[in-house]
Amino acid sequence: MVTTTSIKSNARDLQSELQWFREVLKTRSLLNANAECKYTDVFEVPLPTLSSEDSGYHRLVREYQFSFEERFILMLALVPHVRPELLDMFLARNEQTQQVYTEFGGKRGKFHNG
Repeated sequence: MVTTTSIKSNARDLQSELQWFREVLKTRSLLNANAECKYTDVFEVPLPTLSSEDSGYHRLVREYQFSFEERFILMLALVPHVRPELLDMFLARNEQTQQVYTEFGGKRGKFHNG
């Protein structure tokens, strides 16, 4: 049975990880635009310290010794389900062409961009 404490710990860890994911996306965007940024590479964005042993997410990351890239990919898989607005930046239009940036890839459908 999952305790309230472990649910709260898990929520804290996932929130920290989502904030980190957003910072990585922001950093990559600034670096692509040659804009001022406090980092020179996305790998400089510090991974969050996870809260406690009560967190299932913490246990997963620790058990499999997830790297920066693996944690980023896991968040990328979760974000459309838990915080889809973090990916809105990929729908930005290039002001010169008025089209979605091709660097982001994806496919434009009749009812969906993805």
